[in-house]
Amino acid sequence: MRFQFLWEFIKNNCYVMLLVWLLLFVFFKMAAAGRGGVPRITGKMYRYFIGLSFLFYILILLYVTILSREPFAERRVMLTFLWEYRLALAGSLFWVFQILNNIILFVPMGVMYGELGRKSSWWRAVLVGAGTSAMIEGMQFVLKAGLCETDDVFNNTIGMMLGYTFWLFCDKILR
Repeated sequence: MRFQFLWEFIKNNCYVMLLVWLLLFVFFKMAAAGRGGVPRITGKMYRYFIGLSFLFYILILLYVTILSREPFAERRVMLTFLWEYRLALAGSLFWVFQILNNIILFVPMGVMYGELGRKSSWWRAVLVGAGTSAMIEGMQFVLKAGLCETDDVFNNTIGMMLGYTFWLFCDKILR
């Protein structure tokens, strides 16, 4: 179920999409807090923004990690830790962008975890990021949709923590 135009759009614009969403998040958070000269919005409007963002993010996450993948004939697994980093350090820009894309993919999850988690903490954020990523890797293994690898879990968890750190920063400033 790969829509080539959608895949190309997401792949070519992932950095811009993330930046726009983060700016929208800050704008809506400022508006909900009545800070920065931004017109105030209600808590209900803010919750709609977060809810729609979360739904949209989950759909993109599932599409990028599972639905856009052409199934292989056999299951593919790479359990060597940091093998992508070795290739990136050897000068492969492809692997540098692969690592960055996997980190960026989970930044919104870290922001939304902070926003939606009632008892958010660093350790819980790490567990949620690693657990969600491991579930995705498991689904890729079962469905033969991509390479099931430890580096993706590591990179996604870094992205989760960067997003959570961004949320902590915004929450502290706009509280």
